[in-house]
Amino acid sequence: MDTKLLEKKMEAISPFEPKNRLIDLADESLKKTARTLLNAGRGNPNWIATTPREAFFLLGTFGLEECRRVMDLPEGIAGIPEKDCIASRFELFLKNNATAPGAQLLEQTYSYLLM
Repeated sequence: MDTKLLEKKMEAISPFEPKNRLIDLADESLKKTARTLLNAGRGNPNWIATTPREAFFLLGTFGLEECRRVMDLPEGIAGIPEKDCIASRFELFLKNNATAPGAQLLEQTYSYLLM
């Protein structure tokens, strides 16, 4: 199909039409596989999954600690984390923050990654 023709067609449709078509394609694919599709619908839900967010924020805390370990200027500027031994430092971070919200999921995710 000509690219310009495709662009013209895409300009004429709503943003939700491609999403709906992708969902239809995924639904068709589901009939062929055992995997399930999570359809969260349009827009933002009026709830959040707190455990994954807590794990994500805890990972961010580790990242900031790593940056500040290299360089920590009073202006709020930090350095680039060093790669050498970062896994050991992360494991120590997990051990020292074992009771922090999200720590269990972060540790399980890390263990899964290693396997």
